[in-house]
Amino acid sequence: MRRGPAPKPAALKLVDGNTRKLGRKKFAAEIAAEPQAQRGFPECPKHLTGNARIGWERLTENLLFMGLDAKVDSLAIQAAATMYGRATDADLVLSGPEPLSEDEHKRLELISRRSWTLYRQYAGDLGATQAARARLGAARPKETTDALDEAIFG
Repeated sequence: MRRGPAPKPAALKLVDGNTRKLGRKKFAAEIAAEPQAQRGFPECPKHLTGNARIGWERLTENLLFMGLDAKVDSLAIQAAATMYGRATDADLVLSGPEPLSEDEHKRLELISRRSWTLYRQYAGDLGATQAARARLGAARPKETTDALDEAIFG
């Protein structure tokens, strides 16, 4: 098992700069040597239904928009979507009009709490939380500009 902090991804190394004071060529070679994942996402798995499917669609849409789409992440996205579906389903039953026994209420609260915790972990690993985006230095999408804006603001 590896000791110490996890290695930094190339995007974070670029944001932080050359903190180890390597030469420019060595720094560029180190970043270029990091494996690159195949871009895009597979179709939503057929077994994801209801709120889990909604979670898959929302997560993949946002990751694609941020440029964080990688086919290798599909299992983590599937796990996050499953946790989103379980948490949402439990929350809907808890907030529903039907009375629940005390044991059923506790069981559903536990499912909700654990599922949301796992979802946050998966989403953070994928770069889909605010803290993860700040850590990765994800840039905001460029606003569209026209010729007049460019003439005025450069």
